[in-house]
Amino acid sequence: MHSGERPYRCSDCGKDFSRAYNLKQHQRLHIRQRPYPCPHCEHRSTRLGALKMHVASTHTGVFPHHCDRCGKGFHTPGLLREHVQKKHQETDASDEPSSQENTP
Repeated sequence: MHSGERPYRCSDCGKDFSRAYNLKQHQRLHIRQRPYPCPHCEHRSTRLGALKMHVASTHTGVFPHHCDRCGKGFHTPGLLREHVQKKHQETDASDEPSSQENTP
């Protein structure tokens, strides 16, 4: 193929190739960059911790961290904290007494 066409695109990074073989060789780099395969699906992770998070969030339905206000479950303390800040911040402000003093 000498026309400069590159019809084979890498779904991971978007790089284009003129031959399917070259794309396949290139995609092996991505697999090496993600050495931890999920035992339940095609997902691969760069870190073992990320794989464990993927399995827990996608395949087990277990949510060990729960919101004290609404009971919603989350996989990590950080996700719970983010939820509280986004969903309950307004209610926190309305629950607190006003800091302004009444002056005559």
